[in-house]
Amino acid sequence: MPFTSLKTAPPPHSIAVASCLSSITSAIAGALTAIFSGIARILNSIVSAIATAFIAVFNCIGDVLCCRCGGGRRRTRKV
Repeated sequence: MPFTSLKTAPPPHSIAVASCLSSITSAIAGALTAIFSGIARILNSIVSAIATAFIAVFNCIGDVLCCRCGGGRRRTRKV
């Protein structure tokens, strides 16, 4: 059996501390990931809503301009 000095083996409490720090770091990283993911989803929803509003406004402006100049969507007469 090989001889190992007492100085090379880490004390048991340092292993527990390292494990605890590792789990705390992992939990903090998971929380930050969830926070940034939530912020990204919210910003994505806001940008999508703004884009939809702009599309609706420009479609409405296009419809008004086309009706005034006589092009685009014309009403057909019922016979």
